[in-house]
Amino acid sequence: NVGKSNTGTTIRFWPDGKYFDTSKFSINQLKHTLKAKAVLCPGLIVSLKVEKPKESIEWLYKGGLEQYLVEEIAGSETLPSEPFSTSFEGKNEAIDVINIENKKMFDKLTPIPIKNPTHRKILIFSMTWFLAGTWIDASAHSYLSSDLESFFTPWHAALYSGYVFSVLSTAYIKNSIKDYNFDIGILGAVIFGVGGGLDLLWHTFLGIEEGVEPLVSPSHLMLFLGAFLMLSYVFASRPNPGTLDTPAVIIVGAALSLITFITQFLHPYLNVGEFFWYGVEELAAGSLFFHALLTSIVFVFIIRFRPTKNQIFIMYSMSFFFLSFHSVLGDLELMAAKIIWGIVFGYLASLITDWYYNTQNKRKMQIGTSLISGLYGLLFIFYLFSASFYFEQDMVWRFYGLGGLVTVPLLFGYMIGGLGVSPISKEIINN
Repeated sequence: NVGKSNTGTTIRFWPDGKYFDTSKFSINQLKHTLKAKAVLCPGLIVSLKVEKPKESIEWLYKGGLEQYLVEEIAGSETLPSEPFSTSFEGKNEAIDVINIENKKMFDKLTPIPIKNPTHRKILIFSMTWFLAGTWIDASAHSYLSSDLESFFTPWHAALYSGYVFSVLSTAYIKNSIKDYNFDIGILGAVIFGVGGGLDLLWHTFLGIEEGVEPLVSPSHLMLFLGAFLMLSYVFASRPNPGTLDTPAVIIVGAALSLITFITQFLHPYLNVGEFFWYGVEELAAGSLFFHALLTSIVFVFIIRFRPTKNQIFIMYSMSFFFLSFHSVLGDLELMAAKIIWGIVFGYLASLITDWYYNTQNKRKMQIGTSLISGLYGLLFIFYLFSASFYFEQDMVWRFYGLGGLVTVPLLFGYMIGGLGVSPISKEIINN
């Protein structure tokens, strides 16, 4: 007789070798599948009994997915300390959302804080040398491309000597503080070193790149990634994770410069001639919009650390300083112009930062990023007029077109500011 409490279905299955690759069960895969069923069915007891060899396992997750995640990372520091969970149900569907992160997973490559001021200064000097060499090499590709015949050039020497000095100085500092961990700085140095070796092979067998090729070749992309990680090491090793020291601010400006380096074919200050040619207005305007928005994204990132207005000045002016090295082998007057424009932009950005700290406006983040983007466009218009006079070129942009170079960054910059505001609480996201 079948009663109410002993109902159920028993299925016996023997795999037939004619239809399967193997007639043997994968016990590990079976365990994984059954455990997943138990997790997705809270309160359900799932049992597995293996006759050969003898083994019996039982899974029960009364708390469902949340209990499973908590058990999997037990003993680890988590963000948040207690998991956040919620559920949504429809007529024919349901979804569970759990938010908990293993902090240690993100800390594996985090460097030890470097608190010695002298060590921090050494890092900044080495990275400045390193990045300046990068831009000098770019200048050689732009102004002396016809004279580049091999990998072994003075310009590559400037780049790779900066890399070697950065590696040696970092090794000295890590040894001084007894830090022998593999962190983001070592990872970046290894990637850059491998990229340098590939760059040598590339130039030897495929020749010297021209045009946009130097920016998108596989070896140069590896160099870019390695350099970015090395810069990240200086930023992540700041003495106080909650605030920024001056070296960290300089590194943010250097990182902004490095991003503009890899996208220099879209840089208005490096391709100002496109603004005087008919037929490429869309590309010219797009290059301005891209970099104007990039400056506002950096503002959203750094303002969470409550930098002083002087630090904002240093960050933006340093990005233009590194950018100016693009003209060092071709036009020193253009180099000086970029430095001057960087100083002006940095100063005005510091005034925007001062306003940001003193206003009570609830949308100050959006307004601040909008002003930063619009300022980038406005100053470039003045640069464009200066270039028109310097190169003796007629302006092809009418007044409403020039106005668009300011208003479009203003509008897009306002939207970028939303990234710094919580969509739920509408409060500004702090570090």
